[in-house]
Amino acid sequence: ENMTSKNTDNKKRPEPSSSSDTQTPANKKRALKRERQAHRKHFDEVLRGKYIWNKLRTLTRKNDADEIKTHMAELMQLFTGKLGEVALQHDASRIVQAMIKYGSEDQDAIMLDELLSSFVAMSKSTYAHFVCLKLLAKRENDLTAQAKIYKTLKGNVVRLATHAVASRVLEYAMTNLDKKYVKLLQREFYGNEFSIFDDDVTMSSLEDILAKKSEKKDNIKRHVEKVLLKAVEKEGVHYAFFQSLLWEYTRFFDEISKDVISGVADHAIHLLSTRNGALALCKLIGHGSAKDRKRMVKSLKGYTVSTLTHSHGYLALLKLLQVTDDTVLLQKNLLAEITNADNDEDLMSLALDNKGSKLFFLLLCPDSQSIFYEDEIDVVLKHENPDTSKKSDTIRRAELLQFLQPTLIEFCQKEENLVKLLTSHFGSKVLLEIFSKFGDDSMSTKLVSAIFASSELFEDSNACRTIQKLINIKHESNDNTSSSFASKLAEKFNDRLVSNIGASSRGAFVLTALIKCHDCDAVKSELLRDQELLLKKSKDAKYAKGYDVLLDLLNEDDEAKDKVAPLKEKATVVATPRRKTRSMSIESSTDDESVSSLYSAGGTPLRRSARKATKNKSYKY
Repeated sequence: ENMTSKNTDNKKRPEPSSSSDTQTPANKKRALKRERQAHRKHFDEVLRGKYIWNKLRTLTRKNDADEIKTHMAELMQLFTGKLGEVALQHDASRIVQAMIKYGSEDQDAIMLDELLSSFVAMSKSTYAHFVCLKLLAKRENDLTAQAKIYKTLKGNVVRLATHAVASRVLEYAMTNLDKKYVKLLQREFYGNEFSIFDDDVTMSSLEDILAKKSEKKDNIKRHVEKVLLKAVEKEGVHYAFFQSLLWEYTRFFDEISKDVISGVADHAIHLLSTRNGALALCKLIGHGSAKDRKRMVKSLKGYTVSTLTHSHGYLALLKLLQVTDDTVLLQKNLLAEITNADNDEDLMSLALDNKGSKLFFLLLCPDSQSIFYEDEIDVVLKHENPDTSKKSDTIRRAELLQFLQPTLIEFCQKEENLVKLLTSHFGSKVLLEIFSKFGDDSMSTKLVSAIFASSELFEDSNACRTIQKLINIKHESNDNTSSSFASKLAEKFNDRLVSNIGASSRGAFVLTALIKCHDCDAVKSELLRDQELLLKKSKDAKYAKGYDVLLDLLNEDDEAKDKVAPLKEKATVVATPRRKTRSMSIESSTDDESVSSLYSAGGTPLRRSARKATKNKSYKY
């Protein structure tokens, strides 16, 4: 054992090798990288700046103000006079961003003047352009700094707009600078001369320029087209300044370049981010060829519901439906998204939405002036270039509606869907149009069942108004299918008309509509039988206009008056007026004036002329 341990101790341990032998390939790579970086300009300052930046980013203004002040003083000492060069280095631009973030007012003023000298070059740099964005963000409310930034950008707008990276800086500047500077910068899109001559605020828009210099219209048009095409190549379609320029181009120039339409076609979805972009896209759709429209449809594929409910995007999609002859293309790529099985949520979201519901109105009642606003009619329904479409609007809409018909009918066969539609302002209008177009006995039955299962619908203004219109469809169209709804409703609520439908003043309007329906004579008999209960409800209700109209209608003929006279000849009725807090007594009498006073608003006697006006008035609520 001793010999073994002794031999072990006598073994020579390996001597440490030289530093070059112990370096791994990774260490060698780092050493070479550091050696290369050492030859860069301002290497020592950047190395120290990185160390300080690493400390700064962990501090907060509230708790570490003194430490931040110390670090900023050192950074300013290191980089003053070198900020532009340092910002262009990919590994040092974050240091300059931190200096902008934590700098004091005096330090900001020094950095602003220094960085503006290389602002355009930094805007084109993948890393340094973040310094420009940081600078613009901090000087958002400083008008003095904005004036300096404007002078720096002046003459460089087109170059920045057509650069893949710098366009982002220009977009931020156009969004956050003062409006007067934005208008002056926009003029450079119309020609090089506007970047050279003195600022003329009287020509701050393309409309003003064309009005004063109409002889230069062709030159301006060519220059704008050149800028647009270059911006499309650099994928700048999604910027607001591009979309505003495109809208001005389509608005003020009658002949739109085919190259512009073709270039933008594949980027249709990006144009929907602003209203100007959506309006410009509608113009391009109207002037485009069948191939251009096909590419636009492909661009919007998968975004049908989100586009239709978008505040501006719905205009472009409706325009495509209005002018595209290839209805099969529209069905497969756009409408198929809302006709998939078990897709009631998307249909419901469209029907209940202010914008989304316009899809159904465009196909079901395109001529309704009350549905579409004037600007929507100008943009969507008017065709800029009829030669690009061969089918008539009627045929095109009929083909699309035929595709949607089974889905819409199935959608209206579900009671839970019907209740949601009835209580919605826009959904109720959609339901009315679907019922008037495709309503049948089955749909009427489902509607009545849904109404019967949800008696609270008669407390809802939208639901009551819609039910009245569903009843009155018969008088407008003389359709037996439509009139069956009224008869089915009366039959379902037999012996419950007053207790269910007449439970509210709004429901009384529904009963009035049923009485006027010639298929529902039994309704009037039941209401005459329960007239005493209606009188009580009228007196107790806070808003009784519906009851007043219903009671006036019930007592129009002499026979009804004879039936109700004994009720009114009973003892005194004391009624509390609804508008004035006073009580009045109506003595029993058989003359017409006393009888009619029972049904006046609040129990207050009406003059004879007022009673006539009340009878002739069509009540709305």
